[in-house]
Amino acid sequence: MNNIPVIALMCIAAAGVGWFVGTQTAGTSDSGEITEDGDLAALRAENERLKEELRARGPGLEAAGTGTASPDADGSDKPFESGGAKEGSARKMPEPFSIEGVDDPHLAVKMFQQYASEMWAHGKDGHLGLVKALDDLLQDKDALEKMFASEEEAVKHLYPMIKFLINNEHNVAATTETLFETMANEPEKFSDFDDDTLEIFTEGAGMFMPAIMDEKRMEKMRGYAKKILETPEAQQPEAVRRNRSEIGRLMRFWQPPLTADEALAKLQAGQVSTEELRGLLSKLKPEHMSQLDLPALLGDLVAQGDYRAMAALGMAPLDARTLDALDQRFLEGAKSGSVHQWNVQYYLRSTKRTKWVDARNLVETGMDMGGKTATTFAGALMQLPEKPDKDWVAWALSRYELPENTVQTLKRAFGIQ
Repeated sequence: MNNIPVIALMCIAAAGVGWFVGTQTAGTSDSGEITEDGDLAALRAENERLKEELRARGPGLEAAGTGTASPDADGSDKPFESGGAKEGSARKMPEPFSIEGVDDPHLAVKMFQQYASEMWAHGKDGHLGLVKALDDLLQDKDALEKMFASEEEAVKHLYPMIKFLINNEHNVAATTETLFETMANEPEKFSDFDDDTLEIFTEGAGMFMPAIMDEKRMEKMRGYAKKILETPEAQQPEAVRRNRSEIGRLMRFWQPPLTADEALAKLQAGQVSTEELRGLLSKLKPEHMSQLDLPALLGDLVAQGDYRAMAALGMAPLDARTLDALDQRFLEGAKSGSVHQWNVQYYLRSTKRTKWVDARNLVETGMDMGGKTATTFAGALMQLPEKPDKDWVAWALSRYELPENTVQTLKRAFGIQ
């Protein structure tokens, strides 16, 4: 995440810390439900004061999304549940949000909280409108940097935002759900968005959805994420494309609860995505690994230098035939440039070849392939769990054609004149 304005960091931190400490900091009823604490009640009660303050600052500012948020029809002022306004609701969509003319950070945060409360009353349209308002804020970097002059200044306003998100966790979850649904089905709606805005949900809020949503909703979320990842990148705007890796990581956090036996059965059935594969492997015990066709299951990932796949190999008893098949895929990866010298020592450790006598055959095979593959394995010699002796290195330097800088580096490392 590069050059994210301070308000984005606030939102990400608030999303993460807020849900993590929610049960300690939010008021709860005897049934465990989150109840409104004094902060939210004060937000509504303070609305008239905010309006008066805005009027004093100049005309036009009151329209910046700070009108009174009406309570639900039953008179309560609980957070709006997923789905937003009720059928036939007469709520009027707020005007576009703006902090133009506002230089008080405390007031700006309160204004955004009030605006969010109003937008959540409008269901999916309100969710997307709120995300658009956040995107507009993040893209107005000059205004943000002027208002939040430093990280220290921004932190002062973090805790109220955390409490606000805690008390509105279901609204934040509904907004996240709408965001993923739209990225999956109508990605073009984010054509003018900054990818940092979406990261607030793909790196921040999204991680905590399993703690908030039931399994039925999480199944829908996994479906949206899978569709996003299966959609050709050429059909997605830049903001969505640049969040694909974050969404892929979320799939691991979103895996449904499975026993080791259930995970094994799913892997044996096949047809799981790469991200699902990683999550399922993490649930297995060593005795389950011996029941899998590891070259078929992990070969592609080994050839890509995927460290999680290599770590999974460390859980498995590897016979000579399986090890040879995996070595061939690893060598293919080295030849294609997907495997680098630092992958060599990790692969050898994962396949329990920490002694030079056990590692030598793979190293010599790689160097015999010549070109970049030989250079990759030669560069890895200094990183091996147990290094070869000086005489072998001298022999290798005389046998293999290597770049001059690699030769000189190895001579210095092994004391060869």
